[in-house]
Amino acid sequence: MLFYIDHETAAETVSRMKTMDESEISKLVKELRERFQLTQEQFAQKVGTTYSTVNHWENGKRMPQPFFIRRLLELKEELDKGDGGKRSSPHGGE
Repeated sequence: MLFYIDHETAAETVSRMKTMDESEISKLVKELRERFQLTQEQFAQKVGTTYSTVNHWENGKRMPQPFFIRRLLELKEELDKGDGGKRSSPHGGE
């Protein structure tokens, strides 16, 4: 079985991952969860982890493994493409 890997996207993802700190990850997790309008438990199921793990990411207690950071960035890209690149904040611009 062959897999196609978009090397440009992978390189960009690695670059973004290296520059993200815990507070940026926390903000990203919360932003994505709210944009999908999911609870932490529902978001955990979507990402493929546990409620406790998402809670720790969102509260800055733990950093996701690189695989999950990539998944989070993919979800963000998916959402940004879906709304024309506009950020839709459920808090009215916060």
